[in-house]
Amino acid sequence: MDVGADGIVVDSVAADGESLVATLPRARRGRPPGYRRTDAADAQTHERVLRHARALFLRRGYADVSVGEIAAAVGVSKPTLYYHFGAKEGLYAAVLLDVLREVGGYIRAVTQAPLTVGERLYELALGYFRHADTTLEPTLRDADALLGPDWAARVRTIYNDEIVAPIERMVRTGIQCGELRPADSQVAARAFLVLLDGFTARGGHTARTDAEHQAVAASVMTLYLDGVAVPRTARRSVLSS
Repeated sequence: MDVGADGIVVDSVAADGESLVATLPRARRGRPPGYRRTDAADAQTHERVLRHARALFLRRGYADVSVGEIAAAVGVSKPTLYYHFGAKEGLYAAVLLDVLREVGGYIRAVTQAPLTVGERLYELALGYFRHADTTLEPTLRDADALLGPDWAARVRTIYNDEIVAPIERMVRTGIQCGELRPADSQVAARAFLVLLDGFTARGGHTARTDAEHQAVAASVMTLYLDGVAVPRTARRSVLSS
């Protein structure tokens, strides 16, 4: 999701500050015969593999995409792909981390914008709907089962740091300035993300027009900020009549 950018992180940085490439096993025996390694060649291949894998995984899911299919799309051998990412699980983890950091950059930019909290929440919802081709929470639940505990924990950490934490801080700001009523800021942040996932267009962001994205974002904001119940005073008057 851009969220306005098409660039791919070439050498993703793991939660512990290490390079993903450095932390994944390198199957050097898989290099094509006569291959002469250069940093530029490695970086370009890494980026191309990540870009194609990201498009395929996000469109069809982990189980329906093979390593061979990704390698063919990039124009490299499977051993070359394993050299860069170690295994299919490592490649999928790299894709998820790349997506989370890209989305996180957009979220930080919006949550720090000189707007009201309500306006920032609307911009987050609209940006999400305009660009999302998959839903985050279900994808992360799948990752827990697919990646094993170490990679799953790393992906969850980045999700919390890049996605949940900035929204939680913004919610606390809204509570402190009186724009939002007092509530558990983490629960409020996660509830907002659940709404975004629930109203993401099935079939990807192109399944809706931009006008439809705007209308859905406005409806989600009304639901999130106002709820579905009438104000308590109005409810009391209705019950007493």
